Amino acid sequence: MKNVPAIGLALFLVAPGAFAATGSASAGKATFKSRCAICHGADASGNNAVAKSLGGIPDLRSKRIQALTDVEIQRVITEGRGKMPPQGNLSKSDIANLIAFIRSIAVK
Repeated sequence: MKNVPAIGLALFLVAPGAFAATGSASAGKATFKSRCAICHGADASGNNAVAKSLGGIPDLRSKRIQALTDVEIQRVITEGRGKMPPQGNLSKSDIANLIAFIRSIAVK
């Protein structure tokens, strides 16, 4: 019975839906370039023709986006939001890498 708390903690840490971004920003940059830049722009500012034609896309570098938790960003990527379609076909590591990249481009 001494192991019950440890088992409970282990189950909590690997619970379905749990997500912690521990990805590579450089790998995320490559994924961003191939999958996201068409709408978000090469610099992730959302300041390009496609973004404008869609009525605006958030600047991923902004304080508003950076204030989102990793889980919230993961949810937007996988489920979509507004005009952004779901990107559910990305692997967990691709998503973790994208989040690491998004964190690396924060406006300071």
